[in-house]
Amino acid sequence: MDTFGYIYNSTWNPVDPYENLLSMDDDTGGNGQFLLANVLQAMTTYMVVLSAYDERVTGRFSLIGYGPDSISLVRVNITTNSSKVKSIYSSTLTTRSPQFCHRPTCPTATYFYQPIQVIVSTTGTYTVLCSSNMDSTGYIYNNTFYSSFPILNQFASDDDSGGGRQFMFRVFLQTVGKYILIVTTYKQNATGSFSIRIIGDGPVNFVSP
Repeated sequence: MDTFGYIYNSTWNPVDPYENLLSMDDDTGGNGQFLLANVLQAMTTYMVVLSAYDERVTGRFSLIGYGPDSISLVRVNITTNSSKVKSIYSSTLTTRSPQFCHRPTCPTATYFYQPIQVIVSTTGTYTVLCSSNMDSTGYIYNNTFYSSFPILNQFASDDDSGGGRQFMFRVFLQTVGKYILIVTTYKQNATGSFSIRIIGDGPVNFVSP
């Protein structure tokens, strides 16, 4: 089967799969297999998580570790950390969506986007993940977003950190702050559906014009 691998420092939380993440990989090992190459410390616990690349796929697998000394692999049972809250927003970029330029130079404003105000109920660190068939790009702004000057007030941007050509942020958000999430695409004139998952210490409200 086509595998995908992750390695975590200490623990893995399935509700927030980017917490404690050291690295992840899909096909570096060749033939649809992952390869993780990390500097690991002695007397430290790490968690390797293996998954199939495609949904609902099962099969046998083997893990092989190489390094300057032996590695002990122990299968563990994981319980969900219920203290984390997941909030979901779904929408679609269409040809009627507003357009702007988020590259250094553009002949015209040819990237569709959707602005979404993110309101957190608890101050803390949040993971923001996009899921889409589009190659997504994301930006977060403080207070106000100006499409004609997209550098102003921008405090976070990402393209592919979420894997599968999806953006991902891990950001500290405050209840007193006003945050604008911009969902757009890496390619010009691209449209399609997307979902945003925000995982953190409290629920999140989404406001879109």
